[in-house]
Amino acid sequence: MNPLFLGLDIGTTGIKCVAFDKNLSELAVAYREYDLHFGPESAIEQDANEWLALSLDVINEVINETRDLGKVKAIGISSQGISFVPVNENNEPMGLANTWLDARGNVSLPQMGASISADEFKERTGKPWLGKYVLPKLLMMRDREPERYESATAFYMPHEYVAGHLCGSFVTDHTMAGGTMLYNLASRSWDEEIADTFNVPLDKLAPIQDSGTIAGKLNPELINEWDLNEEVLIAVGGQDQKCASFAAGLNKGRLTLSLGTAAALHAVITEPAVDLDSEIGTFAGIRPGQWILEAAISTGGASLKWLRDLLSKKFSYDELNDLAAPLLEEEPGLMFMPYLSRMNGMGSLTGLSLDSGAGALAYAVMEGVALEVNFFLMRMRELTPTAEAQSMQFFGGGATSPVWSRIMADVTGLPIEVPVIHEAAAAGAAILAGQAMGYFQDKEGQSFLPIKQQYQPNPHRRSFYDEKMKLFIQARERMLAVEN
Repeated sequence: MNPLFLGLDIGTTGIKCVAFDKNLSELAVAYREYDLHFGPESAIEQDANEWLALSLDVINEVINETRDLGKVKAIGISSQGISFVPVNENNEPMGLANTWLDARGNVSLPQMGASISADEFKERTGKPWLGKYVLPKLLMMRDREPERYESATAFYMPHEYVAGHLCGSFVTDHTMAGGTMLYNLASRSWDEEIADTFNVPLDKLAPIQDSGTIAGKLNPELINEWDLNEEVLIAVGGQDQKCASFAAGLNKGRLTLSLGTAAALHAVITEPAVDLDSEIGTFAGIRPGQWILEAAISTGGASLKWLRDLLSKKFSYDELNDLAAPLLEEEPGLMFMPYLSRMNGMGSLTGLSLDSGAGALAYAVMEGVALEVNFFLMRMRELTPTAEAQSMQFFGGGATSPVWSRIMADVTGLPIEVPVIHEAAAAGAAILAGQAMGYFQDKEGQSFLPIKQQYQPNPHRRSFYDEKMKLFIQARERMLAVEN
């Protein structure tokens, strides 16, 4: 019977499971949303019980929808990175999980910097000096909740937490480990010196395996509950953005841009180089011998959701796109700075007038995200020739918008390729699951995802965006100066 591979994508605001066959045809999709919990001091947390419960729910739904189409052989996991939860001896959550959006770890940065400088941290781990990563938040927990910290038997990110409950093996991969500030880029392993310096027990972190290897077999109880009648492998996957860029065939000639709640721009490098002067991070890639420059915009897609909610959800996303579309032929004057999750609230929208309608606002938000993407692209080009790509593959919810895709092409000056499969992270996880069983051989940097649409930059808007980019950079520098 036709072998099927499931990609489970544990996102920031929801969980999706997608079933693919051996030709990577999408057969079924199930999705469930969950809540973020907002608290004092910009706390943004999540219930890890929902990571598991909703994962089981969507997997079960997809299995039921595909019973007549084939047999599920393996499940791979893509996951939001950095978020983590302390667990007890029964691997049960000890309170809410700390998400990657939570920046309270900034309070730990002075303590960290007194022992290891920001530059040395970045040279070793590839991570910018930000409090959102796991290490600063572990130190914050140890200072503020010592009993919770000390009594935890482990600290698990969503990938290992769900994988462990599916198969009994709580394992992570290099791309997930890379978001902790406890992972050494050069050695591709936990950094024992950093862990010892801050007295963080590495035995409370998950062991690291390569993506696309076998974590274990699906628990017999779930085999019976889902009436599968034969073993199902659980494969080691990776961080969602890295799974997506892997599926998209990230290579020296192709950048990738994922735009969901957050946005992530990726360029591939063959040595673990770091940029000491910007927020661009360096991660291990899905494959050994590959590293990734990543620029993240934490409120990329969330910015448009913010606007829609601000307008009392009067307009659907399609309607906002229709209202914004006429501005593709104009030179809009509004300027949006997409920094809605910074501790000091540095987002802004300038240039408003009495005739600024919903379409102008929607265009400005999409354009502001594109300008921020281009800022990071320009910086990456200064760092490495591999960022001199000929195209950019664009996926995620934002890529469903032809308007946003055209704006991205006009602002960056690159052809934008939109694949048939928008859920590239789930596809990457399913591909890794298949590779654990000998399917889906790597294509030497070629995309696994067929291209649905290509958007060429409009040459008549080049000079307009060259000038607007200069204004954006000036405004960005002023805002960062105020924040610092």
